[in-house]
Amino acid sequence: MSIRPCPGGYVPVGGRYCVPKDPTSNWVDVIASKTVTEPISFLGLEVDNRVLKDVMFTMWLFLSESTYSYWTVGIDLGGIEVRSAKVGNNFEGKSLDIEYSTPGTINPANPTWSRYFNLYIKYQIVVFGVLAYDRYTGKFTNIPITATYPLEILSTGKYTIHET
Repeated sequence: MSIRPCPGGYVPVGGRYCVPKDPTSNWVDVIASKTVTEPISFLGLEVDNRVLKDVMFTMWLFLSESTYSYWTVGIDLGGIEVRSAKVGNNFEGKSLDIEYSTPGTINPANPTWSRYFNLYIKYQIVVFGVLAYDRYTGKFTNIPITATYPLEILSTGKYTIHET
């Protein structure tokens, strides 16, 4: 079969389909939707080697009502994923200020060593039908995409965490 070029404003995804450059602008219908509350890893540090003798680090995270939420869209066709972000509304919830640091150097006990900030977040998952162009048939069709949108920061306050 011959492969047709993508129409203007569309980008190829996988070997067969083209989707709009901003998939969120071309949602056709909502297939499924649900709101989830669970811990999400916001910041992380992972060390994976056999050379490092000690570690010294500081991580900061500051979120407030002026922090924007973004739609994040993942399209998975043929092992290729396209990510798109679109500015949404401000986060609901109060501010969160975290400092995570070492008071000096620390010695990782093994070659794989990691530290993460996990925060409870309420977010929405929506499966949309998006108008896509089929490069084999030359016709438009609907394909499902999954989008996530953060709604609320459930952890608030000011925290200072020192690694010991």
